[in-house]
Amino acid sequence: MTNFDTMRFSIVMLIVISLLSFYETASVNFYQQQKGIQDAFQSDLLFNCSKFQTDDDILRSFPFKVELNPIIEHFIITYGLLDNVNNTRPAGIQYLAPTLTEIGIYDTIITHWPYEMSKLRKLETIQFSNTSLKILPDFIGNFLSLKFLSLPNNMLTLLPTTIVNNSKLRHIVLNNNPNLRSIQSLNGHTSNRIQSITPQIRYVKNLYFLNLDGNQLNNMPSSILYMNTLRYLYIQSNRFGNIELATIISKFKIQMKCYAMGTYNELGTIFRNVFQEYSSPDCTKYANDDEVYKSFPFELVFHSSKRDASETYAVKNAYGNIIVLNINKQEYVPPAVFCLTELRELYVHKTKFRTFDLGLPIAIERLASTLKYLTISDTPIRYLPEQFSRLIHLKELKLLNTGLTTLPNSIGKLSSLTYLDLHDNKLVSLPSTIINTHSLQTLVLDNNPDLRSIQALNGHSSLKFLHADNCQIERIPLNLPQLINLYMSNNSLTHLSNIHTLGNKTNKKKLFFFDNNSIRYLSPHIRQVNNLNFLNLNYNKLYILPMDIYEISTLQTLYIQNNDFSDKDLQEMVARFHRTHPKLKLCYSSKKSC
Repeated sequence: MTNFDTMRFSIVMLIVISLLSFYETASVNFYQQQKGIQDAFQSDLLFNCSKFQTDDDILRSFPFKVELNPIIEHFIITYGLLDNVNNTRPAGIQYLAPTLTEIGIYDTIITHWPYEMSKLRKLETIQFSNTSLKILPDFIGNFLSLKFLSLPNNMLTLLPTTIVNNSKLRHIVLNNNPNLRSIQSLNGHTSNRIQSITPQIRYVKNLYFLNLDGNQLNNMPSSILYMNTLRYLYIQSNRFGNIELATIISKFKIQMKCYAMGTYNELGTIFRNVFQEYSSPDCTKYANDDEVYKSFPFELVFHSSKRDASETYAVKNAYGNIIVLNINKQEYVPPAVFCLTELRELYVHKTKFRTFDLGLPIAIERLASTLKYLTISDTPIRYLPEQFSRLIHLKELKLLNTGLTTLPNSIGKLSSLTYLDLHDNKLVSLPSTIINTHSLQTLVLDNNPDLRSIQALNGHSSLKFLHADNCQIERIPLNLPQLINLYMSNNSLTHLSNIHTLGNKTNKKKLFFFDNNSIRYLSPHIRQVNNLNFLNLNYNKLYILPMDIYEISTLQTLYIQNNDFSDKDLQEMVARFHRTHPKLKLCYSSKKSC
């Protein structure tokens, strides 16, 4: 091990040990920032807290500055990937037992929990996402205050039988655990009085939300349709057989009649694969495109070249086939649309699809051989079916203000996709497979207020333009060699570490927008950004700029208004820029527009 590696190891250990001794913490959040190497066993993390008399002593031992807020609802502690030998939570977590109520670990390898974690009896929320967790320990049943358990994107194979002891547990998330074959351990859960997963499940009380997407379940009692408290059930991408689905369909028809009469108000139970059957048209009854569009419940205006988005219109090719279709403000999109044989462009605005679960119809796959441009705006689309991945010729996809909450993993199969616009939606994350969209050059994610991470983009080989304004993103992406323009205004950024990995393989001018964040520190790596031309750092919390910024010869525009610079430091920076960059457009005064 080199001296540098030894020093880095010591720093990582100090951060981890110091943070775990912060015994008045109410909530801990762990996010992967960068990989470190920690050659230590759990016994090494059982440290001596007696050397700290107060929290002030602990804070002063940290190798970084901590801002103290006078009023705060809960504490969030952030540090990098814990990559230790055992792939487990450090045993020192037990010292937080008197106060810890919430723990969240994301994108960090934690395959199992140490026994010391069983002492965290006050936990109310546990969130482990994408941690490779394989086993839940039996002692989870000791967390009698637990209300929310979220374990998506892991490697769980079963649930411990002791989970029935978590009497206050109301919300469980288990989606995308590909090895999970059974949830029988939930039988007899005291809060819902479940005896078994039998037709009696209809009598379970208070069960409101159950997400089982992306697992290997092969049965589900049809009586679940009669549970009057269940609002959301996600079971997409499992292994249900045709017989089981047929049973659900036959009973669901009765359920829909009850819903139409108002028996189950606001029912949101989602059987995606079942509902989609109702939106698949029988295309054999149409001899040609003329017969298809004549079946539409609205009139079409035909244009040769003129396009007016406010109209419902179509464009035909020389053979009389419809190649462009724009549907605007109609009652619904007729399923027969998917029977058009040469459709290349489809635009839908303020017009609902005939699906009960607010998903894009699976019949979209019928357009796989021709469709190149698809835009859906101001129309409810909560998710895209797996069949969407068959649109291998799709070049441009726009889903605007649709309420979209997730992208399927199969998005990575859209090999021709160059432009993806998902602004004004409800995305919370991006699938890791998005990195496989090798033709993608432009991605728009503006106004997804629940989106906190775009690290799934790390290493994307072709992305040139990334728009992610007005989200809650906490870190910039890394290793985007072709990136030219980056828009990340109004997010939750606190630093710009490794910014030099953006656009490092292209000499084109770089335009970076980071205004309205909480950035306190500008990395010296800023000097290594290849051909940085424009940089907006307005409305952040910077109190100093690194000397390296004065060595960026390509910089032509710099915005640093409304930061935390002292008047003296600001005057010195302006004077230095006038010497090093006499032609620089520098906007620094909070009293003047620029």
